[in-house]
Amino acid sequence: MNCITTTQQGYLRTSTDFDCQLVMLSDTEYNNLVSASQSLTIDSELYTTVSGWILLSFVSGHVLGRILKTLGKG
Repeated sequence: MNCITTTQQGYLRTSTDFDCQLVMLSDTEYNNLVSASQSLTIDSELYTTVSGWILLSFVSGHVLGRILKTLGKG
């Protein structure tokens, strides 16, 4: 992996600074990065469960807020 910066004339040059504007990867590094990102899988059962609980808490909070608003006016 190489750090690349641009000069004022618009040319690219290799940099040793840690403040990189661009990063150039080798073929091997790129292939390793792509294969690692494809191994990310999301468990559909867990996603469904968490989404259901979030939806339930949103709806119940909304209903509770309406009830408290109605009771506060009386």
